[in-house]
Amino acid sequence: MRKKLPHIITTLGLLGFLTGSVMLIDSEKLLSFTTELPKPDQTQTSLKQFGLTPTQAMSFGILLFGLGLSVFGYRQVQKQKREKKTNSITFDFTKGDTKNQTLREVAVVSFVLGSLFFSACGGAGSKDGIKIIDGDNSFTVKENEIVSEDGTKGYRGDSDNTNLQTIYEVLTFDNIHLIDGADKKITGETVALNSKFSIVYEGIKNYTLKNGKAYPKLTMMMTGESGVIVNEDDLLASYTEGLSPEDASVLRATFTVGEPMQPGKDYICYVTVTDKNNSSATIQTTWLFKVK
Repeated sequence: MRKKLPHIITTLGLLGFLTGSVMLIDSEKLLSFTTELPKPDQTQTSLKQFGLTPTQAMSFGILLFGLGLSVFGYRQVQKQKREKKTNSITFDFTKGDTKNQTLREVAVVSFVLGSLFFSACGGAGSKDGIKIIDGDNSFTVKENEIVSEDGTKGYRGDSDNTNLQTIYEVLTFDNIHLIDGADKKITGETVALNSKFSIVYEGIKNYTLKNGKAYPKLTMMMTGESGVIVNEDDLLASYTEGLSPEDASVLRATFTVGEPMQPGKDYICYVTVTDKNNSSATIQTTWLFKVK
């Protein structure tokens, strides 16, 4: 039964995708909307604003969630083929080749978007999220987060329209902030030239302590069309004697937006937190932004 589970998941996902598609085709009015998705606490206003009826919202939720489920199941089928000797099925958030990484991202985005549409129609997108059980493993899909049952592995998106994306394993955190040079929250995907912005983590936990000290490594990188612009391997290299768990719980990476960056161009920044005493413990954040 366990070996057949990925195939069952894929089939159910495809059925959900087809069901959602049929429901949309049968709708009297197709959806016309911008890329801004409705928030759960703005349900009625958002539905009217985007010309979306509750039935259409449910249709999109089923369609997207089915897509995510089918891609997720397909990944597990491929993983079973690669791991013939294993009797368990696992969901890997961080590892894999480029093809599997792309499939993971498709599944994650589909799950999150599906949850948002369910929330908009008052359906399955509850505060507790949607729980999915995969063999001996389970994870919960919320509005902008996917987290494993034990809370030590997951994905978190951003709810401030910045498209900030973070995956984590072993190391967890309470909050992540994207702020400008004046420590004000950034709520879009653009940054002014000759300015600064920071990615700040709060409440980082689960370091492997050595003599009561944590040994985090903070890496930051920025790339553009011309290649690598910023590449700092370890901003905390000077702390050779480690940090107290309290000091290590709040980390900040600050980027300067200047030469050779140009207005109108897109750039990607990467911030990674790792534990020098545990190679499996990591937090990885990515942000695609435009300079104005």
